[in-house]
Amino acid sequence: MEHRAGIKKEYYDAVLFTLKSYHILEETRNRLEEELNELKGNVKIKGISYDQIRVQTSGINKSTERDALWNVEDEKELLLQILECDHKMKIINDAIDQLDEHYGVVIRLKYIENLCWFDIQDKLFIAERTGHHRSSKGMEDLAYLFYGDRALVGIEIAS
Repeated sequence: MEHRAGIKKEYYDAVLFTLKSYHILEETRNRLEEELNELKGNVKIKGISYDQIRVQTSGINKSTERDALWNVEDEKELLLQILECDHKMKIINDAIDQLDEHYGVVIRLKYIENLCWFDIQDKLFIAERTGHHRSSKGMEDLAYLFYGDRALVGIEIAS
């Protein structure tokens, strides 16, 4: 990707916040999946059968039926939230994949794999200063990818 010099601070900061929030997305997704698995594993309310020849429906508690329906709705809501997390993480990963390889690797190691600078320089055989430089340039490119020309210093877009 071509270098974009002069990214506005607020857009650079927005990209930094997005990258630092990646792990929150992952943790949220994992928590939602655990909730979904707990909900699916809840054998207390699997369903109500009316298959017997003689069923006395007055003995069935209405709250049991209501709880069974709520479980179905809760499952749908959890699935939607998981898909939303997946979508956001895919957008971030796809954007990082668009970067120059040197920048993308450093961004991925620092923010997606959550490695410290020492581990990054050790893994890539680069100086810490080089790692910071590549990270900074990669974030400028991400800011341009996410926000376009409005992220560039000196360009004002009329409303």
